[in-house]
Amino acid sequence: MRCPRLPLALVLVVGFLTLGPLAAPPAFAADAMPDMPSDVIKSATALNANQQKTLDSFVRSWVDRLTAGEDDQVAEARVRLLDVFQKGGTDIFNLGYSAALSRELAKALGSERVGVRLNAIIVTTKLIDPGAGNLVQTGLKDESPAVRYWAAKALAEMAAKNRLVTSDLPVMLKSVSGALVKEPSPQVVEQLFRVLPVLQVPDAMVRLLQVLNDRVDLEAQTPGAPLRVALQGMQGAFVKLVEEASKTGGKVQPDTMRVLAKVAYRYMTLAAVELNSGRVPLSRQREYEQMIELGDTILKWVIGQMSGKDAPSTDIKPLIFNKQWPDVLLRADQWNKVLVDQPYKLSSQELEVVVVR
Repeated sequence: MRCPRLPLALVLVVGFLTLGPLAAPPAFAADAMPDMPSDVIKSATALNANQQKTLDSFVRSWVDRLTAGEDDQVAEARVRLLDVFQKGGTDIFNLGYSAALSRELAKALGSERVGVRLNAIIVTTKLIDPGAGNLVQTGLKDESPAVRYWAAKALAEMAAKNRLVTSDLPVMLKSVSGALVKEPSPQVVEQLFRVLPVLQVPDAMVRLLQVLNDRVDLEAQTPGAPLRVALQGMQGAFVKLVEEASKTGGKVQPDTMRVLAKVAYRYMTLAAVELNSGRVPLSRQREYEQMIELGDTILKWVIGQMSGKDAPSTDIKPLIFNKQWPDVLLRADQWNKVLVDQPYKLSSQELEVVVVR
């Protein structure tokens, strides 16, 4: 049995870690550990007592090996636990199997060994039991960015497929929002940004925009900071709001539109200031240019939705193409004048971007 290929994103996140626990492990004596019989996996009815005992024994034994085994045994345990999901189990089996894993994996996530915690959280990406949300919350607080990455990835999958307990959603929203503001790893941030737009919570979109607004200040502290992840978050939020407007006849909450306009303006201004300063590495200049264009596009859309007032008439694309950053900054100043007026009434303090010199 071979260890499945791991996504490149994992390698990027954990490049500084010892990858022994994730390497393809050598085989060990098959008769030393239990297997999952096909009659249990294919059961179309509720598991009987013996089948449940078999399932629980399998899960407990392999999670114990994942928790306490040598590095190669930890990796083998991860492979064996995940391999069961590839065997065409019934919905009844998969739910029961996921529930058993949710109960047992908590101890692995409490391990002092980062390799154990990492392999355990990777298993959670396949769980369909709503109780797995507790495991993910533990993973999001881990000191290892690799564990946080896989926790965020698991949460994004659960949220997209509506696998989370409804009563847990407000707490999850708060956890993700808090993590996004202070998370230093771009790979983790990218996964967390996938979560907020799909959380079935009324305040999720506003919270996403507020997080993006907070990150403007964070990124303004590092000259030439990467904006790719924020750009993706902005694009995702904009697409969602355009879809919402099309479904509701343009009825997007004014407060949401105001926050969207504020974030678009501030990121547009940050990108223009940094490009004008010459401090943006060549490899990142395109994402800064895209942020300016996206911010301008969003502001035009917001104006059209909220007030119907005329937007600045100059086409910004030639200014970007010709790298006329002072002129782009003048364009941003025009937007500032629009946003401090009715119906937006955003203050100069709200729109300010303080860039480290």
